[in-house]
Amino acid sequence: MYDLCAYFLQNYYFKKMHKKIINCIGVLILSLALFGCKKERPLQTGHTHGELQKALEGLGYTFDNNELVINDKVLKTTSLDLNNKGITSLTGIELFPALTELILDGNKMEKLGGEEFKPIVKSPLTKLSMRNCDISELDISSLKQVEEFYLDGSNTFEHIRGLETDARQGLKIIHLPASVKWNRDEVLALYNQKSPERTMKIEIDGKLTDYTSIRAVPDEVFRGFLKKKYPEVFTDDNKLDLNKKPDITPENEKEKTTWKTGRFDSFFFDASGIKNLDGLQFFKSRAIKVWHIYNAEFESIDLSNDDVLESFRIGANKSSELEIKITTNTKIKDLKISNCKNLKNLIFEGSIDKIDLSGNIALEDLVVGKAIQTLDLSDCNSIMRISATSSLSENEPGKLTTITFPTSNEWKGARMLDLSNTLISDIDFAKLKADDFFGVTLALEKCPNLKVLKVALKLGNGTTFNNGHFESVDLRGSTVWNVGEKKWLPADNIKSLYKDNARLKTLNGKPYQLQENYPDYVKTIVVDASDLLKWTYLHFDQNGELKTKGIDTYPSADPSQSGQDAQWLERSDWDFALHYRDLRTNAKGGIYNTKQGSFEEVTAEKAAKFDYVKNSKWNLNMILSLDNMPPPRASVLMSKEPIFMQRGGMPPVFEPTGTIFALKRADGKYALLKFTNFYDQKNTAGFVEIKYALAR
Repeated sequence: MYDLCAYFLQNYYFKKMHKKIINCIGVLILSLALFGCKKERPLQTGHTHGELQKALEGLGYTFDNNELVINDKVLKTTSLDLNNKGITSLTGIELFPALTELILDGNKMEKLGGEEFKPIVKSPLTKLSMRNCDISELDISSLKQVEEFYLDGSNTFEHIRGLETDARQGLKIIHLPASVKWNRDEVLALYNQKSPERTMKIEIDGKLTDYTSIRAVPDEVFRGFLKKKYPEVFTDDNKLDLNKKPDITPENEKEKTTWKTGRFDSFFFDASGIKNLDGLQFFKSRAIKVWHIYNAEFESIDLSNDDVLESFRIGANKSSELEIKITTNTKIKDLKISNCKNLKNLIFEGSIDKIDLSGNIALEDLVVGKAIQTLDLSDCNSIMRISATSSLSENEPGKLTTITFPTSNEWKGARMLDLSNTLISDIDFAKLKADDFFGVTLALEKCPNLKVLKVALKLGNGTTFNNGHFESVDLRGSTVWNVGEKKWLPADNIKSLYKDNARLKTLNGKPYQLQENYPDYVKTIVVDASDLLKWTYLHFDQNGELKTKGIDTYPSADPSQSGQDAQWLERSDWDFALHYRDLRTNAKGGIYNTKQGSFEEVTAEKAAKFDYVKNSKWNLNMILSLDNMPPPRASVLMSKEPIFMQRGGMPPVFEPTGTIFALKRADGKYALLKFTNFYDQKNTAGFVEIKYALAR
């Protein structure tokens, strides 16, 4: 009986333990399976903007297939210092959920608002630094959680949307750029809230100082005028208090008489003796829409952010230089600068499309912004330099379409006309006069509406017609100054003036073919002759292929020697050598400019009869050129006929002569060379392209 009970109990516990073991094994297998699945699951990643990705990679963050891996480092990051990383977009910052501090100093943002700030709207961010970001427009309405803003430096915004006092109770620190000093609305209201826990600073003369409602009027004469008329808005130390709301709107008949106007919306101001109008911006003009300022001596004025003014007129200003800015948040449509007898230099940057320049008889230099549509210079008889260009890097061209030149016989002519990257279409070049001594430099790149160009002028250094839109170019009668020969030469063969005009159909009255056709036997080589300390030696092999034979890299400082290249003098296994735009031939050979443009025109029979220029001596000449001041140059012997024609400029531009050179080789046979380009694709000088063939 005992044995039976023992057997029963043993069997019972064995089965029970067996079941537990089976269950444990099952759990273990399931755990391993789940662990394996977890390992195989794809990484969690997110997209970032290109420059932000580079910056984060530099900080040690992990990327997989250009996507940020959202690991513990990302999830736990509370501060990011991304200063001066070229960042233009915040896309990807939203992947850092714990971020409380973001430093973006030195990046170029320009315009920031709701859409641009979307990546950080839901973050716990409390500190945002954007010093020196060139911000011109700023809206922080969506960033109510931020307690510290650092916005000083090169930023140019005046107004900040989203500074409403009821929404900024938690704002502790705000640093502002100098441009905010003109603000009399939201920033001043924030200051007047007088929160004891808040620090407000503004940049004045390059230094951060406590923000205040007090402003200086720097010009003594102007300050005295304003204080006499509006003593109630000045402090005891002769400064304006913005909280006293300076205003110049005439409100009664007496005021109208004072301002010499019969209408409430005009402001006539005799500004005699005033050289600086800074401070006028602090005066709100509730009704004044037209300003007439005359007899002043100021050299600059900024009317940006005036949302009432519609017309601004300057008359008889006495200064020789004047810079005007009317860029943002303005209703100004009319600008007139007239009868300024001393005005020589005028720079206008603005958003208006028309400017009246009548009666400015001394004006020589004019620069206008991309918004100007028409330019009338008919009264500007001294004008020499005109720039109405928009930056070539900008996708949107300037709006200038029409320009009118002076008509008086007193006009001596222009020296520079730059209309690049504009919509110019109406130019009467027959009425454009070039300066008789310097010629006129024309810059007409990227002008999509300019299809036809016909000029007969002296063209100055730097002239370029690489417009890409010309269908017809006629330069017959035009000349270009040649520095080497020191004379004006015909411009109709200067190919770089129009080489990038793929749409060109006619040139100088003849059908134009963009690519010159060469016979099948003509080959091409590009020689790097850019190093001023090297001569590159070339020779024709037995198959007629032009190849590099060797490079001399050791010029001697001894004028009586020529370094190792003296050894080449005795050798006959090379035919000619190049050094920048210089050429030398083997002592057994020579070179001759045939003055022909076609390979077919120069036969072997003709080549045998030419009077070849030989290298009779090997000198070390230190040649001072405009493009090298002065360079250490290898031993140089210039041929009687240059292979490239110098057009001058700074640096000078070198043009192919366009002619065939006959080369007498060291073995007495003849080859033909045509030097077709001096620059590589990056416009680096000294990369000589040669079309060549054996004389036939």
